[in-house]
Parts: sequence; structure tokens; C-alpha cells
Amino acid sequence: MKKIIVAALCIVILISFAGCAQTGESDMSSTYFGGEYGEAFSAFGPGVVMISADEFEITWGELFFHIGMIVESLRNHYMHLDLATIMSVYAEDVLNEAVQSALLFRVLEYGAREAGVTLSDETLAMLDADITDALERHDGDDALFDQWLWDHFSAYSRELYLYLAKTSMLSEPLIMHMYGPGGRNLPDGDVQTFTADDGYLMAMHILRNHDDLALGHAEYLIDRLNAYSGTDLVAYFAELMFAWSDDLGGVHQFPGGYLFQYGDMVPEFYYGTRNLEIGEVSGIIESYFGYHIIMRMPINFDTVPMRLLQMNLTLREATAMNLFETGLISRADSLDLIFTSEFESIDLAEIFSYATGAE
Repeated sequence: MKKIIVAALCIVILISFAGCAQTGESDMSSTYFGGEYGEAFSAFGPGVVMISADEFEITWGELFFHIGMIVESLRNHYMHLDLATIMSVYAEDVLNEAVQSALLFRVLEYGAREAGVTLSDETLAMLDADITDALERHDGDDALFDQWLWDHFSAYSRELYLYLAKTSMLSEPLIMHMYGPGGRNLPDGDVQTFTADDGYLMAMHILRNHDDLALGHAEYLIDRLNAYSGTDLVAYFAELMFAWSDDLGGVHQFPGGYLFQYGDMVPEFYYGTRNLEIGEVSGIIESYFGYHIIMRMPINFDTVPMRLLQMNLTLREATAMNLFETGLISRADSLDLIFTSEFESIDLAEIFSYATGAE
């Protein structure tokens, strides 16, 4: 099976849909949802059951929401190809991903119910206010509002929209219930085990930018570190770092050191750190930026890794979210499902074949 470009798409939909619901806007293009996708949607009635289990049924209308989100992501990636061409290649993968995404919503819903986790009154009031505001922006016209839901979310009914919005919003309080705020209830050992193969390194460093005095300054700092006879080398290194390092942004944003993986830092810094034992100080290492003196540190799981700066997630928080996602997927995979004859007849390549030459 070909792997769809959008990595971890199912959990992304859970998170991003909650954001869309709260703002009344969508980050996805709305051009195709209400126009070009309409013919594909009409392949089955919205209430036709596609998948059933002991606790729920998934209809075509619900499944198509997930199909639409995944297809739109593929379109945004393969902008040079028309929709029919994309679906001729990825139809099977889109359907499989859509099924898993729909199941994740269901297991999230039931997981929250089992844990006694509900949406706060404040969250529900915010959602109601967003819907009221969106309806007012459509002059109170229910038909126009419902068309907006379709155009922006491929949600064929307000009931489906509210189910998807409310369910996706359960992810944050359920993660907090399971792992605590910021994942603080997740033990260090669990974080270490889960991230053991990710190649994380952590290091403080003193950088002297290239100039006529830089190398001399670096040599002076090495002499001071070699001559240190105290009992807290880490504190002494940090003292010199704050006084001498030209990496001012890094010093103040990451006073305990950078947490990084291969490719996050210049090669000299990465390999210079990897070649050290924890607590060991390097000699002078030159890179494009200047002269580094590096001290390798034990990994602090409550530090934000370089790759998660935009999300501002600590390694502990990110691990909690990943464990949460893994648990959802595992539970979804364990469900005893019945796929109806209508589901077995789905041929997305054929359903979208009309979209040849679409921009």
C-alpha cells in the first residue's frame, strides 16, 4: 500500500478540527468541498451505514467528512495534478485513512465517556457562541449556514458538525486527565523508553562568533574550565556561558541547554555533542558560526525540543500526546467491525473520476 504524504493525519484532524470549530474558520481550502466534492458525495445517501460495531454506526455522510479532509490534504500537496489523477493513485489509501480517522473519533468519544471526561461549560458556551456568530454572519439564514458548513468542513449536516467539533475538543481534557497538565504525571522512565530511538541529545554551549579575538577568547575560557576545582562544574559552565556566549537568544531561551536531534544543529555541534559523555566538556569546536565549547547534559524531559518550538511542546508533553494517539489507534484496531456491502462497493477512483482537469 502506498503511504499517504500527510503523516499522522488522523490525530492532526482531531486537533485541527477543534481549532476550526472554535474560530469559525477553516485552514483548508473551501473551493472543492461544496463544489467539486458534491458529485462524489452523491454516490451514496448520507445516512447509508458503511461500518457498524456494537456501540456505533458510521454512515457515508460521516465517512465522507474524513475522505474530504484527506483528499484536500493530498490536493494541497500535489497541486500540479488534477483530482481524478490523484485519486487514481491514492484511492485505496484515502479510504483506509478515512476509516481509521472516523474510528479515532469514535474511540475518543467512548474513551472520554469511560473516564468521565466531559467538555466544560465554558467550552460548550464558546462553541455555541461561535455557531451563533457564524449564523448571524449568514443573516440568520439556516440554509446559507448549512451550506457554509459543507463548503468549509464537508459536513453535510449541523448535527454531524457538532458531533465532530465536540468530540475533537475532548482530546485535550482527556490527555490532561490521563497524564496531567503538561504531561507531568508521565514518569521520566516512560518518556525515556518512548523516545529512546529518537536520538535526542542535550547540551549547553559557549559560542564566540568569528572575529579577530574569538579564538583567543575561546582558548581563555577553556583554560578557565580546565583550571576549575570546584564541585559544581555545570553551574560554573553556565556562569561562563551567560557572561561570554554570543548565542544570546539560545542562552536566554534555553538556559539549561538545547534539546535536539540529528539535523537540528550544524554537524560540528551535533557530532561534537554526541562524542561527549554526559557532564563532559569539549575542546574548541569550530563551525560556520564560530568557536563552540560544548557541555553535554542529561536530557531534561521538560525542555522544548528544537523541532517542537513552533508548537511549544516539551518532550514530556509531546510524549503524552504520542502515547495518547498510540492508545487511540490501538483501540481502534481492536474493534470488532462489520463492513456493509455498501462499504465494500466504494470505489473512490470511480467516484472522483469526473474531476479530470480540475484546478
